Amino acid sequence: MIVGRKKRQKSAIIYTAIIGSVFIISLVLVLRFINKNAQVETLVDVGDTSFTVYGLHGYTFEYADISSIELRDTVPEILERTNGFAVDEVRKGRFKLEELGDCILYLTVQKGPFVYVRMEDLYVILNFADPAKTKQLYYDLKDMTGK
Repeated sequence: MIVGRKKRQKSAIIYTAIIGSVFIISLVLVLRFINKNAQVETLVDVGDTSFTVYGLHGYTFEYADISSIELRDTVPEILERTNGFAVDEVRKGRFKLEELGDCILYLTVQKGPFVYVRMEDLYVILNFADPAKTKQLYYDLKDMTGK
């Protein structure tokens, strides 16, 4: 009887090790996938009636819904991430910001400039690693909306 119990204990240890290894490998792969996608710069398409942000947490924003567009050097403190992710300097998705409330962020780096698009009930804030690209997006959106 003792031999059978030791065999079952050894089998349980082997199964636990296999399940634990599969879990750890899966977790590492998921984290690498998230980190890789977080580092991909946001793709923005400025169209005739709207602009679209592609990728994780992508949306299409109609120009008719925009009340103003500004270029600023800073972003208020992030109070809460409500539906998004934050990896290194990247912030994408829905966040609650001090002074502004609900916002959708597409931030590649934490330094300006930042394009602020004011919608009826929220702000959309974008930037790129290259400040010139951020400024060009600002000018393109101003031209298309007249705001």
